[in-house]
Amino acid sequence: MASNTPTVKVIQHCQVSPPPGTVDQNFMPLTFLDLLWLNFIPFSRLLFYNSNITRTDFTQNLIPGLKRSLSLALQLYFPFAANLITPTSYDRDSACVSTKPAIRYLDGDSVSLTVAEYDADFVRLTGNQARDFSELSCLAPQLPQAIKERSLDDGCEVKVSPVLAIQVTYFPGQGICIGFTSSHAVADGSTMFNFIRAWGLISKSSPLNISDDAPSRMLENSQLLSLPFYDRSVIEDPNDLSGVYISQMGEKYFSQTPPTLAPPAPAKKVRATFVLHQIDIEALKRLVSTKLPRLSHLSSFTVACGYMWSCLAKTQKAIDSNKEDEEEHLIVAVNCRARLDPPISETYFGNCLTICFITTKNSQLVGEEDEGLIKAAELIGESIHKKMNEDGILKGAEMWYEDFKEVKTKWKREHITGIAGSPKFYFYDIDFGWGNPQKYEFVSEKLSISGRKDAQGDIEFGLCLAENEMVAFSAIFREGL
Repeated sequence: MASNTPTVKVIQHCQVSPPPGTVDQNFMPLTFLDLLWLNFIPFSRLLFYNSNITRTDFTQNLIPGLKRSLSLALQLYFPFAANLITPTSYDRDSACVSTKPAIRYLDGDSVSLTVAEYDADFVRLTGNQARDFSELSCLAPQLPQAIKERSLDDGCEVKVSPVLAIQVTYFPGQGICIGFTSSHAVADGSTMFNFIRAWGLISKSSPLNISDDAPSRMLENSQLLSLPFYDRSVIEDPNDLSGVYISQMGEKYFSQTPPTLAPPAPAKKVRATFVLHQIDIEALKRLVSTKLPRLSHLSSFTVACGYMWSCLAKTQKAIDSNKEDEEEHLIVAVNCRARLDPPISETYFGNCLTICFITTKNSQLVGEEDEGLIKAAELIGESIHKKMNEDGILKGAEMWYEDFKEVKTKWKREHITGIAGSPKFYFYDIDFGWGNPQKYEFVSEKLSISGRKDAQGDIEFGLCLAENEMVAFSAIFREGL
């Protein structure tokens, strides 16, 4: 680790809105699939780009272009400039419309944009080796604090919470980082991926010289991008799961202030990147299929995540061999747009995830030789298959919020690992006009997954652990391959 702590200097702070008069006022109630993530910690992502531009070129040319392209992208993805409206209390029988959590857009609503400079070593920060968590987390912006106001519709008191913040950080003579922090209640990773891709496409197209109506045509003419789909009626809720979740939340839930940033990691936390090459993944798949020839769901995702989960369990055992045989929990989120009945557009704006909760004993994931990997892959594969085929996507949905609440209660004291991201969201193709990213990085998540730069079929895993745990994990990861 570096002995001298680098510092971030804020150059400018501003608000960016869609072009005036281009987006109508809008009020979008959260679906039950959104409500699951209400008051969940925001998620932050970082995109690093190599660039040797001067400070003058950065502030006078690059930033104005980024602001203009962001404004045009927000015209298409206006909910990111909107506010999350939530009640300060909830009465299910109330006549107040504003007691139902919703996304509200008014003309002039905006996204917080911070422009900063960082004197850290860009090459080291974008490497795969262990890096100090604090050196990366300062590149992720914090969401502005919520405010309270009286609803214009019915006079009820509500909280008004911004849902997206962006930070563009200049590394003098080295590169640029675009960091964004977003409320999970408004959109999932698929929606955010589509938004960042659209922003990149517009940014690359000389945004200072294009008209307000150009972005729609650009996406319509693009072979890779489509316009976002906003019809929320496609998320059918015949059993009033929204009402069920809100009732389960209770009065205390709505009195809380929505979080604006993921909580800081404990001291000595580090992030590192681990790569599973396609040849490794195929070898793992052959091993699992030989041991479990009848496994219902065997994919690269299944065996890769199974391998990481097993290595994490072995790390816990290596750190404290005298610990009791505790439970290990894995949470896998699956995009269910194509799996609803009927299927909905992949460009649907919002949350459309189903959750697999998987639990087993530490000893099962450690095992002898490859037994831990085999068990992990079996549990993940069977859980995904059951969710996708046998039980149905929404089976047991009336208890999802309670399951989430239990997980959040246990999170700090038990071995719980959630897998953030997806190798299908390939951020390494997003070009803002400076070439493809040097590194795509998660910030606070313990375990994340993405595709690897310039290597089709390889998978990158990001990991955030204490330093001693990272040392042990690295050795176990290499030995297992």
